[in-house]
Amino acid sequence: MNDVDFVGICSLDSDLINVYEKINVDDKKYKYVFSEMIDVAHSDALVLFRRGRVVDAIEKLSSFANGYDVAWLADKDLAGVVISAINDYAYFLQKNNEVMASVEYLKKILNAEPGRAVAWLNLADSNWMIGKKDEAIKQYVEYKDIVLAKDERSKIPSRVIKRISKYSG
Repeated sequence: MNDVDFVGICSLDSDLINVYEKINVDDKKYKYVFSEMIDVAHSDALVLFRRGRVVDAIEKLSSFANGYDVAWLADKDLAGVVISAINDYAYFLQKNNEVMASVEYLKKILNAEPGRAVAWLNLADSNWMIGKKDEAIKQYVEYKDIVLAKDERSKIPSRVIKRISKYSG
């Protein structure tokens, strides 16, 4: 990993005088530096996305989404940061009509954290978009059940209720 974030924050904990330490993938420090870097990139990507710059948001996270170790999704020290960033990356892909890629990332997230409601919603929406309505309905139901268990009924989008009612049964 040898990169400097565009906002001028050195990704390798060095000062900005062109003195950098290379961290190899097999180094124990690598995953922690990766976690810090993806967190910064994720914040930047969210700003870009909110400004309507979806492609730029995707680009900001793409090297991280393609470079993380899936085992990190279950690592208690890294999972929160990595899962959140990868979930949003998948959502950005979905909004950019890259739905199949979105599905693959969301499945990995849910394999590691099956109680993540927003990932179920995003996966259901992605499957709905590609015509896999039966799968989507099951995922909407899973999403709804998780949200209701948290007593957060008001967070359930109306499309979820409509789609479950119309296509179930």
